[in-house]
Amino acid sequence: MLWQREFWVGFWGGALAGSLAFTVTATWALFGDPVPQATAIPWCAGLGFLLGATGAQIQHTGLRRWASQYFGVDLRALAVLRIGLATAVLVDLAMRARDLTAHYSDAGTLPRNVNFFRPSHLSLHMLSGQAWVQGLLFAGAAVFALLMLVGWRTRLMTAVSWFLLISLQLRNPQILTGGDTLLRLLLFLGMFLPLGARYAVDSALNVSLSQRRQRVADLATFALLVQLACVYGFAGLLKTSDQWHSHGSAAYYALNIGMLTTPFGEWLLNFPRLLRASTFYVLYLELLTPLILFVPWRNGLFRTVLFVLLLAMHVAFQLAMYLGVFPFVGMVAVSVLIPSAVWDWGWQKIRGHRGARPVIYYDDTCPLGRRLALLWRTLLLVGEVRIRRASVDETIAELVKSENSWVVADAAGGRHLRFDALRVLMRHNRLLRPLAQGLSGKPCAALGNSLSRWAAANRRWLGRLTCCLQVRRRRIRSWWVLQPVLLIVIAYIVSYNLKSLPGWRISWLTAQTTIHLWGQPRLIPPQTVYQLGRQLRLDQNWQLFAPHPLLSDGWFVVKGYLQNGRQLDLRTGQPPTFAPPPRIAGTYPNMRWRKYMEKLRTPGRHTADIRRFCQYLCRDWNARHAPDEQLVRLELYFVKERTQPPHIPQRQVPQRVHTHSCPPLAARAP
Repeated sequence: MLWQREFWVGFWGGALAGSLAFTVTATWALFGDPVPQATAIPWCAGLGFLLGATGAQIQHTGLRRWASQYFGVDLRALAVLRIGLATAVLVDLAMRARDLTAHYSDAGTLPRNVNFFRPSHLSLHMLSGQAWVQGLLFAGAAVFALLMLVGWRTRLMTAVSWFLLISLQLRNPQILTGGDTLLRLLLFLGMFLPLGARYAVDSALNVSLSQRRQRVADLATFALLVQLACVYGFAGLLKTSDQWHSHGSAAYYALNIGMLTTPFGEWLLNFPRLLRASTFYVLYLELLTPLILFVPWRNGLFRTVLFVLLLAMHVAFQLAMYLGVFPFVGMVAVSVLIPSAVWDWGWQKIRGHRGARPVIYYDDTCPLGRRLALLWRTLLLVGEVRIRRASVDETIAELVKSENSWVVADAAGGRHLRFDALRVLMRHNRLLRPLAQGLSGKPCAALGNSLSRWAAANRRWLGRLTCCLQVRRRRIRSWWVLQPVLLIVIAYIVSYNLKSLPGWRISWLTAQTTIHLWGQPRLIPPQTVYQLGRQLRLDQNWQLFAPHPLLSDGWFVVKGYLQNGRQLDLRTGQPPTFAPPPRIAGTYPNMRWRKYMEKLRTPGRHTADIRRFCQYLCRDWNARHAPDEQLVRLELYFVKERTQPPHIPQRQVPQRVHTHSCPPLAARAP
């Protein structure tokens, strides 16, 4: 077998490299300081194995095919990336919309006049502080995300979704998490990728022969892989504490952060050995991800294993902790590692018998007919189904004209119309066969046939309405004009992440640089490249529970004094108490509030934020209550609880963070 030949070539290459390393180190030891053979020899042997095995693979497959596998990404994986990113944007908008006034209007916790984030001129959300304007921007972003989801004008919709996302994030950077950073970076790189080449409206209406391609390999796909390597590699490098390395207790401390832990995560605290193993699993998987990702020999196999391991890690994050959209976006991101062989195997499993392919006949006198046939073929994942004009067969043409319907001919010679034709196509996909069986009842058939007749009766009007869906021939190719830009983006991403490591300074990001334009030297002022990347929101930092997880936890108590003399906790509506709540995570409405409240523990650094938060609580409470229940004064407490090793009782220490007097009723605006 081929892989056996490659293995033995690599084996002898590793043996030769290891022998040379041993000879060099032994000779060096005779004339100078000894070289640590235990480190040098295995590394040289491993490098020799990879070079030998990779050379044998390239000799058999060819350099071009090997480079396509090594630097490329399957188009079906990019379609999954598009669908996942659009879904993440929609979910993120829905979650943020619950706090539209609190987080994005001038009546909330961060009015526009105190927004401290410098590149705010890129934010449309900074144009108005009214909640209804923010709602319109949210709705517009949702529309563009839906269009990106279905894959119509995919590149343009991706660019608009990215711009609206960074605009939204710049409006209130205080509530951003690592998932928000990863989402905007993937959307930015998605503008350079053919995300609509599969399972999209664009791909359905594209009848170019380039649709037969299954992979794309260029600097855009390489930049995507480099970004994934940076996410996990630098997340592992920044974990430098004993909790991650020697003690193996990082998972225990992470699951003791009550505001982030789910009930399943609390249950996992009963298994200390599992938590210790999970700590080292996460650490070494993150450190080894860049190496596994770019292994040159049999890269598809290694990436498949890496995909399974990273997917399991993100699923565990999703089940055990409240981390916002980060686990879901991570699952979507690692899907690009699935090689073409796995996609081909899956396609063979779900498609119907090749010899039993049905044929779709459409009315060629109506432009809507061909569009719908192409869309149905893509939507139902029956790409091998043939599409023909009804005029090629007189019997079919007469049937189409008399019934005013499209026709699907099966392998047995049967002719199916309207909703029954749709069920025939669904049965050609093994995944959709149960659904086709469930839709075979009389109520579903009657409803489906009624909709088909209505569409046939209004096909001229529907044809004009869908005039933007044009069947065309468009090659799937890279934007070579933008390849130099992508080189700069890759260099910026790697340099910015290196800058986050302790002791690293990247001079070209911040120093004055000279470039030559048309033969004339031009000086780029200091910080220009750095700030340009910040404007595009390429800035990133992957300190995920690094250098160690939080070693203390706690909850807030907001003691309010009402006009009628009553005292209560504004967050619960009950009498104030410092007793531990049943679940600390339940005291926060959502992940955005958890992130916002996290910094309010330290009044010295965030005094202004604490004051604005108290002002918001006064406005919000008094706007919703009667005059005799108006809030007069409030006291913000944080009950600090330092995480102790297992079997040691926790100790709670209440700390008063701030005291705030609400303006009297007469002093407030009507």
